[in-house]
Amino acid sequence: MLEELALIKKRCEIVFFDEGERITIIESIGGIYQMSEPPVLQLQSGKEIALEKLISVDGITNESVC
Repeated sequence: MLEELALIKKRCEIVFFDEGERITIIESIGGIYQMSEPPVLQLQSGKEIALEKLISVDGITNESVC
């Protein structure tokens, strides 16, 4: 799912926790780096979000996207 969104560069709603706060942004996925520690989702802007902090991507909950 995440790989597909990254390939087509679709802007999507990304919901995640950052320092205990729930954040919602609309942005394209630049890449998924599962070999890094912790594994991260990199956005087109360069921002990185740890996969463990994702709540949902494009309306799909974390259990389904990771």
